[in-house]
Amino acid sequence: MKKQKENLNGSPEHYNSVLLEDIQSKIGLVIEGMYTIKDELKREIKETRDELKQDIKLNQLAITKTREDMSAMECRLKQEISDVRTELKQDITDVRTELKQDIADVRTELKQDIADVRTELKQDIADVRTDMRSMEERLKQEISDVRVDMHAMENRLTEKIEGNNTCLENHEKRISVLEEKII
Repeated sequence: MKKQKENLNGSPEHYNSVLLEDIQSKIGLVIEGMYTIKDELKREIKETRDELKQDIKLNQLAITKTREDMSAMECRLKQEISDVRTELKQDITDVRTELKQDIADVRTELKQDIADVRTELKQDIADVRTDMRSMEERLKQEISDVRVDMHAMENRLTEKIEGNNTCLENHEKRISVLEEKII
């Protein structure tokens, strides 16, 4: 075969064979480069996978932590809402109690005021009754006095009338006597 190769030096077969070796060498280099690239890609893919796995783990941890935080926050919020409800219920109860007490106090004050007004009115009515009785007594006394005065006046008038009648009779008699004398 060596002989054949030597014989082929400078011939087209030789040129083709050199070209073929060169192509095979270049293909080998390309294949070797492809394997290198393949290995590099595998390495990069592995690194990317590892990074993604790490990121996924971190994300899962973050999600878990966030869930825990949200759960804790939900518990705190539920407790705070419960506390606020309890406080509001207590405040409402306190306000109701205060209002009931205020209403009771106002009722008591109003009852006392009404009782005081009734007492004052009763006293005023009693005073007015006393004044009216006193006035009635005075009026009765005045009427009695007026009756007595009128009776006395009537008696005086009657006496005067009788005196005047007597005087008139005396005058009439004198007039009659005078008329008789004149006639």
